[in-house]
Amino acid sequence: MVRFVKKSSHNARLPRIGGGVLTERLLLTMPSKSRQPLIYSVLVFVLALLFAASLTFKLGQGLQLALAVMSSAALTWLVLRATSSRQQTVVLAHDLSSSQENLAALNQELSETLKALPDLMFELDLQGRYLKVHATQQRWLALPPEQFLGRTLAEVLPPQAAQTGMAAIQEADAQGFSLGQQIRLELADGPHWFELSVSRKAARQGASTTFLVLSRNITQRWLAEQKVERVSRMYAALSQCNQAIVHCQDKAELFGILCRDAVNFGGMRLAWIGEPDASAVVVRPVAWFGCGTDYLQTVDVSLDPANPGSEGPVGISMLEGRPYWVQDLQHDPSTAPWRARALQYGWAAVASLPLRQKGKVVGAFVVYSEVVDTFDPQIQSLLIEMAMDIGYALDRMVDHQERQQVQHKLLESEERYRAAFRT
Repeated sequence: MVRFVKKSSHNARLPRIGGGVLTERLLLTMPSKSRQPLIYSVLVFVLALLFAASLTFKLGQGLQLALAVMSSAALTWLVLRATSSRQQTVVLAHDLSSSQENLAALNQELSETLKALPDLMFELDLQGRYLKVHATQQRWLALPPEQFLGRTLAEVLPPQAAQTGMAAIQEADAQGFSLGQQIRLELADGPHWFELSVSRKAARQGASTTFLVLSRNITQRWLAEQKVERVSRMYAALSQCNQAIVHCQDKAELFGILCRDAVNFGGMRLAWIGEPDASAVVVRPVAWFGCGTDYLQTVDVSLDPANPGSEGPVGISMLEGRPYWVQDLQHDPSTAPWRARALQYGWAAVASLPLRQKGKVVGAFVVYSEVVDTFDPQIQSLLIEMAMDIGYALDRMVDHQERQQVQHKLLESEERYRAAFRT
């Protein structure tokens, strides 16, 4: 509240600032950060007015009072300006500190996200040259990370995988992204399958186009899908086998169809059926189909326990009368003599199942696969069923032959009886 007092030596009325209710309420309703500079400004303005008032006692009332007020206003403006500049400096410093903290938090979050990413991440140029590598799972890399940089896909990956990778980059260059391309890599712990997701990266003006490549390890998914496919194909082969058994009356024809169906429908790489020769000591192929059939021209399988040729899958299955499964042909002791041929023809696993006729082992049904651990319990069960169906067909053929022989003998007996009766 402002009040005026009268001085005896002058006619001018000087203002006096008091602690009025309105001022107090105004200050209380203001934010604490804004209240302090305002209080400072009011105090400075009061001091300036008091200074101006003191001047009026010594100088004339007109021009001198105006100069004093103007001096007070200028002083107040300078104080307010200084206070405002200091405030702005404090605010800017606070904003800068907050921005730096936010940037550090963002970088930390991005770093944690990349660390949590299980996929391999690469940045490549249009020529397939590695520019950056990020890998939390370095055991999935064909080389140490630093050895990728500056090298191309063709210099790092096998030819087929490099060709697939370049096709994905070219598709991403044309369409902006590429999805679903798959590659196979031989790593220290065996084969792995990866699915590629490629995206064209936005380039700065004048910079070359680059591509981000996410390589996801899908080995478990791929193996599961292949297992389902193998089981489905083996069911199809079993169905074809049963149809052949119903329609075929000739053993040689039946065996040829069974070997062909095991490859074309069952997904095997090679199938063959062997029988003992006249000596009953050496097993000879009598039907075959697939990749590597020239190997069968020199195959050495013996049924003589003293002969090393009896220690392979075929010899063991026929001598012991049980299926013999080799899940990894390159590491099973029983297949040592045939490993070089297996590599040549792409065989990774082999199974031999004895064929029975009237309860006696008369041959072996042998199938080769290009995948390690092909013969899981489901595949084993289907192959055993197929071998049993072949045995059933052999029994039926024997029965048919015996009936024909009996009928032939009956006809001969009737002819002899009729001849004797006529005489």
